[in-house]
Amino acid sequence: MKLTVVSIGNKNELALYNDGKLALLKNYGITKKRIKDLDQKDFSAIEKIKDFSTYEYKFESLVDKTSNIICIGLNYSSHIEETKGDIPEYPLLFLKSNNALAGNTAEIIAGNGFDVDYEGELGVMIGKKTRNIREEDALDNVLGYFIGNDVSSRFMQFKTSQWFIGKSFDNFFPNGPYLLTADEIPDPQNLNIKTYLNNELRQNSNTKMMIYPVGKLIAYISKFITLMPGDVISTGTPSGVILGMPKEKRNWIKPGDVVTVEIDKLGTLKNKFV
Repeated sequence: MKLTVVSIGNKNELALYNDGKLALLKNYGITKKRIKDLDQKDFSAIEKIKDFSTYEYKFESLVDKTSNIICIGLNYSSHIEETKGDIPEYPLLFLKSNNALAGNTAEIIAGNGFDVDYEGELGVMIGKKTRNIREEDALDNVLGYFIGNDVSSRFMQFKTSQWFIGKSFDNFFPNGPYLLTADEIPDPQNLNIKTYLNNELRQNSNTKMMIYPVGKLIAYISKFITLMPGDVISTGTPSGVILGMPKEKRNWIKPGDVVTVEIDKLGTLKNKFV
C-alpha cells in the first residue's frame, strides 16, 4: 500500500495514495495523523479501501519531526571513487536536522555561494522498536520505503570536520511522494535509482551496489541505538553528484533548477530550487 501525508486547506491528512487520487484515512475511522502511529488494526482497515477521490492537496513530509533521520555516507563504491574517498570500515553515520524535512514538490532555497548539491537516496522507515537485531531478521522491522534527497551544501559540509550543518538547511531532506509498505518490496537491494538535474540524467544506479545493504545497516545501528517506529535511514547516494565532477565543471544547483529522483516502485520525488 502507498501511504502519504498531505495538507488540504492547511490541515495535514494521512491518506492512501493511488495515481494522484487519495482516500483520506479519517473517512474510514482511522484517526492517526502520523504514519508511524498506525497499528495492525489500522492496516487491516486500510487494506479494504477501494475508493479514491480527487482533492487539491500539497504533499508533506512522510517523516515526522519527532523521528530520527539517520543518514549513511559513502555507501556506494562508485560515489567513493568519484569523490576520491576511502571505503569506510564501518557504516558512516550522520544526522540531519528535522528542519530539513519537506515534501514532494516543496521548494528549496539554493542560496548564494553555498555549493548546493543533490543526493538521490533510498529511504527506509522503521516500523517496530528495534534493538540489537540480527541482520537476517532486520527487514522484518521495516515499515516501508520511500525516496529521499539528501540535499547538501558542500561549502558548509566541508567547512569543518562535522557534516551536520551542511546537510541540515531548511528543506534539505525532501521525501515522498509516498511510503510503499515493505510487503511490496521484498528485496530492497534490487531497485533502480535515477536522479535528474532539470532534464539531464545525473545518477543512474541500483541499490544492489550498496556497500552496506539495508539489513546490515539496521543491524549495525540497532547495536547502539534503539530504533523506534518512524525513525528513518537514508541509505546513501550513488555516483553522479556535482561534487564528483572536476572542479572546473561543478555547476552547483541554482535558483530555477529542478531535481527529480526516481526509484523503482516508489514513484518520483521532484523539487524546485529557488
